[in-house]
Amino acid sequence: MRGLPELMLGAGLVAIGFATGGSVFHGSPSLLDACFDGLGLLFVGRGLLLLVRRAPGAASSGASVPNGEGLSPSRHDPGPERDIIG
Repeated sequence: MRGLPELMLGAGLVAIGFATGGSVFHGSPSLLDACFDGLGLLFVGRGLLLLVRRAPGAASSGASVPNGEGLSPSRHDPGPERDIIG
């Protein structure tokens, strides 16, 4: 599952910093602490984004749907009911 390793890596970076006392979440950050926490949060955000995009119920564009299924009716052929004049 793509996205889960990034999520775990980011959570691990933040957790290690928090456990050792070198985290911006403890209230006395240094520049190095801020960099590692920022990197951890970046990986957490990227992992969550990848998981949400790969979710089974996630919306997809019409180009990725085979045979045009799932497209809105306005993008389909108008059909015989709209061809009748009068």
